Amino acid sequence: MKTEVVKVLNRANDILRESPLSRIERYKLIISLITYHHISYHQEIMEKRVLNHRYPYYLPEHCHFNSLVNSDRYSLKEQLISNLVEIETKNDFLNGIFPISLFQHLDSNYLVELIMSIHYSYDKLISDCDTQIGVFLQEWLSPREGNFGSDLPIQVAELMLLLLGLTKNEDIYDPSFRVGGMLISPKSFDGTLSEYQGFTYGETKQLDEFWFARVLMILSNNFNVDVRLGDALLNPQFKESNSYDDLKTFNKIVSFPPINQKFFNHEEWSYLGGKRTTFGIPPKSNANYAWLLHQLAALAPEGKLVTLVSSQMLVTDRAELYIRSALISEDLIEAVISLPSKILQSSSVDLCILIINKNKSEKLKTLFIDAKYDYLKSRRANELTREHINNIIQTYNEFQDIGTYSKAVSLDDIKAKNYSLAVKEYVDNSPNKKIIERLQHNHKTFKEYSFNSSLELDKRAVLSMRRVKAGSEAKANSVFISTVQSRNRVLTNLDELTPQQQEHYIEVQFNENIVLCRYAKLYLDSELGRLSLEHISSGTFARLSIKDLHKLKIYVPEKSEQLKVLELANKLEAAESTLTRYKSDLITNPSSAPEIANQTNRIIFDLSEISDIERVKILVEINETKGIEFKQFFFLKEQDVYNPSGKVVRSEEEQTKVIKNIASFLNTDGGTLLLGVSDSGKLVGIDREMSALNLQKIEKYLKDLENKVTNLLGDSISKLVRLSSVIIDDKNIVIVDCITSPEPIFMKGENNKYQDFYIRRSSESEALYGYELLKYIEMHFKNK
Repeated sequence: MKTEVVKVLNRANDILRESPLSRIERYKLIISLITYHHISYHQEIMEKRVLNHRYPYYLPEHCHFNSLVNSDRYSLKEQLISNLVEIETKNDFLNGIFPISLFQHLDSNYLVELIMSIHYSYDKLISDCDTQIGVFLQEWLSPREGNFGSDLPIQVAELMLLLLGLTKNEDIYDPSFRVGGMLISPKSFDGTLSEYQGFTYGETKQLDEFWFARVLMILSNNFNVDVRLGDALLNPQFKESNSYDDLKTFNKIVSFPPINQKFFNHEEWSYLGGKRTTFGIPPKSNANYAWLLHQLAALAPEGKLVTLVSSQMLVTDRAELYIRSALISEDLIEAVISLPSKILQSSSVDLCILIINKNKSEKLKTLFIDAKYDYLKSRRANELTREHINNIIQTYNEFQDIGTYSKAVSLDDIKAKNYSLAVKEYVDNSPNKKIIERLQHNHKTFKEYSFNSSLELDKRAVLSMRRVKAGSEAKANSVFISTVQSRNRVLTNLDELTPQQQEHYIEVQFNENIVLCRYAKLYLDSELGRLSLEHISSGTFARLSIKDLHKLKIYVPEKSEQLKVLELANKLEAAESTLTRYKSDLITNPSSAPEIANQTNRIIFDLSEISDIERVKILVEINETKGIEFKQFFFLKEQDVYNPSGKVVRSEEEQTKVIKNIASFLNTDGGTLLLGVSDSGKLVGIDREMSALNLQKIEKYLKDLENKVTNLLGDSISKLVRLSSVIIDDKNIVIVDCITSPEPIFMKGENNKYQDFYIRRSSESEALYGYELLKYIEMHFKNK
């Protein structure tokens, strides 16, 4: 049914696309006509006594939508406007619903086509969809226009309402009306929320949002809604009396207030004070805490508030820290839940759910849940699935520690963290954190030092840290760390940067008796260092501060070992530079390929001390050559891995193709075959192939590979071929290193005899036969 309704809406939008109306005006006009049709439909039902229900509006029979269909097309526009004016005049509830001025300025031809389209298409659907039209309309608008409400995903709104514990007939207040507004059409939710029948209170100062909320009330036949036009901060609409401070209180409040909204009339707000300044005065810079204080003042003595806020708001200093510390000290913060990044289409701001409860069951504790990394990746925005929502709800209800996912923290521990409510301070479910811990294990034999320059000298590697000022003289043995993500994240000097660029760096001076600055740069440029820098970054835009760097650690060997590492690093840089030059020469002068291939092979195989991971990365960067070959899989065809149909059977054809390459390397100048790498050089891994084959361990994969190779090439190649594997980006890559054979290697053919002979030409394997085969063997193996 939704698909059919969306077709009607898209068709209506297409009709108006060539009109002079703006996008928002088109939507308002379409929605208002749908609303007019809906009102007429229910009026007709009432007149036929089909339903025993009363609506807060009445339409005279001559004003029904269907009366327009029988009108003369030349007078239809005039009759439409006359009908709408009369309807609004006789119904205070509908006053302002219809954008009459838009109808007045729109060409009659557009109106005629639009009205007929709605009549003949939508008229067939309304009896089936009826009150669900509000749900469909919200979904249709969500990717198009934010003027009619927030782009908050329905899944996040549902999560917040479930955390609130909202019951079927319970009233709720939303001062921003961005979450509560979704309850106008409860059918948009699953489970118990879809049956919600309580009263929803809300206010908004956005005229379009206010208009759309009233439209949704009509389309959803839900009149248990009191939404008012006004500014909740400066002119709250829900009060018990005319007194500014006498706010109406609610047991349940939910909200998603504007983030970092400019705080106009701060002085007036602070002067009026009252209950809303009990916990402090918010700063002038933004209204984040003003919204929070307003909701606290409107919260009943045993009430509960669930609000969506920016993560940055939970760690800010000065006035906001004072308010936050007061709330924590009063034991009002029940839980903080971090949500995935990019959960909104319109913003990349990191968000958290903050739960304030005046009747906490767990006293003197706050639960922190790190749900930041549990999401379904989508093109427009990351999404929460039903499983993710259920995990959060269950964890919140159980209020207990679960590994790296959740932790109940005492008030004293929060105070010790300077009243920070950042989830990462207490629990960290980041995949990067797990990688960092694994990489740190490789440094367990080295001594650990902190970057915190306030610690004792023997516990820290850093002497001082400061923000760089343009023109200032650098200190000895220092590195410079960029405060933002950049290609040059860590530098040993700033000579190549402009003065403006230099000011985005922090200078870190190391104790030269502990760590050399060049070694520190190598460490910070490594995967461990890079991930550590990303991990400690805080704030909406992940900017590094000196405070963040204090959390950093460095693992340092003895200075003699540092010098050896630096010497090897210099050799690798020289090799990398040479290989880069070879690649450029290869493109510039393709005829030099044979010579470049020989020189490249010598460099690759001379680097005996290089790690397999780094070697694979270098080989992938070079791409396929005479001595390098990539294959995605060994045992299976690509289609059997990605789109299996029925029982998976190992492909003899695929295995033979791969082993031909191994044979050609052995019979030529040696080489390396990488399994788990696509032809384009993308690391895909063999993990999916292992899963399809039901192989649990990489050792079993390698053993089966070895058996197949020796079966087709003979046992004599066991000393010539080395099989190994590495894990890069959580993907298993198999390395098949082949050295030149001292004698010809033949491969089993169709008659199960060793008769096929292959050599390597350029980046392909080629079979040799007859005289050419004899000549090659004579020339190639005579001196071996």
